[in-house]
Amino acid sequence: MKESIIRPNMYSFLKLLKVHFNKSTPEIENILLYLYRGDDLSKTPTTINNGFNLIKVDYSGGLFEDSNYIDLNR
Repeated sequence: MKESIIRPNMYSFLKLLKVHFNKSTPEIENILLYLYRGDDLSKTPTTINNGFNLIKVDYSGGLFEDSNYIDLNR
């Protein structure tokens, strides 16, 4: 079974956040991260719990420079 690339990506992202904020406490916000490919938004959540913000991330641009990171600039 092939390992998902989201786990190492999230680990790297959270590690960068930890380094960025060092010992200060950032403002915390609840989000629902919705990853989708292309124009297919038919399965986009229409309702989410109060206190959460929906963040849509289109990953149809592919991966960044042959890495496991999503290229958000395409």
